[in-house]
Amino acid sequence: MAHDCGQIINPDGVKNQIEGNVVQTVSRTLLEDLLFDRSMVTSLDWATYQILTFPDVPEVVIDLIDRPNEKPWGAGEPTAAVVPSAIANGIFDATGVRLRSVPFVPDKVLAALKT
Repeated sequence: MAHDCGQIINPDGVKNQIEGNVVQTVSRTLLEDLLFDRSMVTSLDWATYQILTFPDVPEVVIDLIDRPNEKPWGAGEPTAAVVPSAIANGIFDATGVRLRSVPFVPDKVLAALKT
């Protein structure tokens, strides 16, 4: 992840923000699917709401672009905008199928492959 957030005051803090957001967004993109019926949410516990587990957390390599003459812009949340697109492009490169709705759960990928 290359990240430009203007002047960097606390590089370790910025890296922590980015890494946490990458991991959370990978989880949301690949696994997290809110389930509900006609009257309520049915994803009520960790057994019915999948999240990324520690053995599946990807390595996150971060390159910070420090621009000391700019004001600090913040970090972390902007990462969420690019992660789903990067994963979708990887799936497209591997399968030729373009997915546009997260999460990219296996059933969605298999259904897209059949069309």
